[in-house]
Amino acid sequence: MDHKISNLDRESILSNPKLGADDIDNVKKAEVLLMEAEAATESEHRMGLIQALRRYPKAAAWSLAISFAVIMEGTCSES
Repeated sequence: MDHKISNLDRESILSNPKLGADDIDNVKKAEVLLMEAEAATESEHRMGLIQALRRYPKAAAWSLAISFAVIMEGTCSES
């Protein structure tokens, strides 16, 4: 998903006479934040399984615990 602001959109936003200096700074900060978020998402998508498990051990443990709980609840039969 590509959320980059095109140069035409960027110029039309920044040249808006109703915008003050603070607004223009906020637009620029939002662009930087968006670029950093896209870079972080891309790096996580390229991450392998072992690297992800090492980087996010608590998330992996939580996922396993919930998965086991759902599986065990599904195997319980009270007939």
